[in-house]
Amino acid sequence: MAFFDKLSQAAKSFGDKAVEVGKNIGDKASDAVEIAKLNSKISTAKNAANAELLKMGQYFYEQFAAGKAVDPAVQEFCQKAKEQYGIIAQAQADIERVKAEKGGAPAAAAQDAPAQPEAAPVPVMPDPAQFEKAAEAVDEAVLDEQIIEE
Repeated sequence: MAFFDKLSQAAKSFGDKAVEVGKNIGDKASDAVEIAKLNSKISTAKNAANAELLKMGQYFYEQFAAGKAVDPAVQEFCQKAKEQYGIIAQAQADIERVKAEKGGAPAAAAQDAPAQPEAAPVPVMPDPAQFEKAAEAVDEAVLDEQIIEE
């Protein structure tokens, strides 16, 4: 009978360990879900802050482009952005020139294009709400993927 008692005790011990392991797995999964939700909240807040910074930058660049006085530090950033817009405009003009050379018909219009744009256009900034919606969709997808993997 000692054999059966030991076997019964081993089975009980194994069952207790299995319950403990199951509980630990459940706790870890619960923690992972909570952490994923908090990471999603952080990501959404970062995206919202970035959208506000983007609006602020757009405002100051518009002030700069309109010739209004801006803080010297902001003016330096705006000047660098203006230089980049000039590079973009030049590259776009080069693209049109290349297309015109290949196509033949609009060649005259491409040759009349100025080599350097006189003023950089004020950029059209994307709607910050689009960033927030995209961030939320990514956060949900990440959360869904984490739950599936666990």
